[in-house]
Amino acid sequence: MRTITASLVLAGLLVSAQAYAKETPRPKQTATVSNASLTELEAIWNMRAALNVAALQCQHDPMLALPARYNTFIRLHEAELKQVYDTLVRKRGGQAKFDRINTQVYNKYATVKEKDLFCTTAADVSVIAMNAAPYGLSSVASTVYRSLSRLIGGAEVASVSPAAGH
Repeated sequence: MRTITASLVLAGLLVSAQAYAKETPRPKQTATVSNASLTELEAIWNMRAALNVAALQCQHDPMLALPARYNTFIRLHEAELKQVYDTLVRKRGGQAKFDRINTQVYNKYATVKEKDLFCTTAADVSVIAMNAAPYGLSSVASTVYRSLSRLIGGAEVASVSPAAGH
């Protein structure tokens, strides 16, 4: 019963967030992510990766609406995510290394043992992420990082350490 109630509340939040996104144009921002630390950028990208995997793997529960939430998140934060991506590719030593690390990140989220917990956590994160202020993903990602990290056994993901690229 608790899960159903929580899902209904989350579905209501989704409808609210989508209505806000469609009706309220966001102001153009000139902020950049160039001042963010590599750790902050990694947290943003890990959050995006977790939400992407959840959108693909959690479709069994339509109440979570994760594909729609993920798409809304991407649309609302497209410019910031593009800057994070470009910066990470550059700071990680190029596209090939970025792709290897990114594959590891996706694999960790795709193989989470507790799928139901992963899906409900991702649903909660998606609401927070969709409602983040423009260029405010760093604070959101740092807030949710611990929850997402626990799901993958506390392993560090998207690291720039030499071991992560092999």
